[in-house]
Amino acid sequence: MLTTVRQKPWQKTQLWGLYKTQDGSELEPLFSVGDEASFSFMREEDILTLSKSGHSIGLHSHTHPTNLASLPLEAQKIEFSTNLDWVIKITGVQPKWAAYPCGIYSKETVNILSELNVQAAFRADLLCDSSLNRLELPRENHSSILEKVQQERIF
Repeated sequence: MLTTVRQKPWQKTQLWGLYKTQDGSELEPLFSVGDEASFSFMREEDILTLSKSGHSIGLHSHTHPTNLASLPLEAQKIEFSTNLDWVIKITGVQPKWAAYPCGIYSKETVNILSELNVQAAFRADLLCDSSLNRLELPRENHSSILEKVQQERIF
């Protein structure tokens, strides 16, 4: 399986292709995309300003894979532990919350967030299911809200 994972967060970050061996025993880096391949939708100072203003900064993975559940367990761990380290580095605060990219995750992903001491995590749907726990809370996805707004021509 080929996927993209940042190994060194936000500092001349390199993107690596990771391959899961046939027997599933290890991940091997296949290639590097380069030193300047990282980007962020917000600057570090924006995130710090939000945090200092009382907003909670949560986890959402490091590279936003669209199918987190398809990644090998170690790649999922890298996604969230790198994201956690980055948030703590900027804010000095342990993140309490997370949202799964595209709402796609596995039971292993839930376990990873539990190990990282995340208190609550959100899916990308509003389906209620009594078998779910605090790391599988329903939420309205922004794309659903936008679609409803466009359908009703509110804006």
